[in-house]
Amino acid sequence: MDASLTTSLLLLSLTGGYSFSIVWKASLFRSVREQGHRLYFRAAFYTAVCFVCALFLNFNFSLYSKDFAGSQDGFWVAISSFASSEIGSGKLPILLVESFVIGVFLPHILNLIVNILDEVCKKIARVPKASLFLIKPAIQHNDFECLICNAFELEVPILLTLKSRKIYVGWVMDGPNPSVERRYMKILPLISGVRGESFQRLNFTTFYSDVYNQLIEDGKGEEGFQEFEVVIPLDQVANAHLFDLNTYQRFSE
Repeated sequence: MDASLTTSLLLLSLTGGYSFSIVWKASLFRSVREQGHRLYFRAAFYTAVCFVCALFLNFNFSLYSKDFAGSQDGFWVAISSFASSEIGSGKLPILLVESFVIGVFLPHILNLIVNILDEVCKKIARVPKASLFLIKPAIQHNDFECLICNAFELEVPILLTLKSRKIYVGWVMDGPNPSVERRYMKILPLISGVRGESFQRLNFTTFYSDVYNQLIEDGKGEEGFQEFEVVIPLDQVANAHLFDLNTYQRFSE
């Protein structure tokens, strides 16, 4: 086989591996925060994965299209026959092209499966647990994103204290997304108020639950809730933590 053709097909296969690494959610969430040699190694790794998948598909086709049942070591005979015929007889270009195709289409199929699992999880627990499972490894070194992830997974509101001493307790509306740099945070407030200037004590002044209950009774639901969403620049946040009102009331008595 011509060396230039082999090189071109290897580059094509690497393109498929790179495509896999930036489309498949489990890899995307990590690759967007990597650069240089780490990103190259990730692309090479998924290129190898796609090539192995191509080998596996071709091997199974070869195994079922030929009769190896008569041999005592039929499986190993099949492997030997496959290796000599597929790679040794000049079929490597086909495998490289197949690995490229797998790298382009397989991550979309995997993402579709994750999305379906997310929808199932939302109906059961209202939380996209499949995506969160993939996201966690990518955000493990970002404390704020981990906090957001925990708020989503545990379905617990978050308390934000701004530099102006304004405080919000509310539900996080945008989940963790390692593929973008978070600069703002959108919440649906449950309570708002201010911290005391001297002892930083929480002083709640506004409670939104009665308004939300009225919106639900009026049939406005989510459309009405959107009018109360608050977008907060992260550079204005002094601190943040999960908040449980019942626990707060118990300790503040």
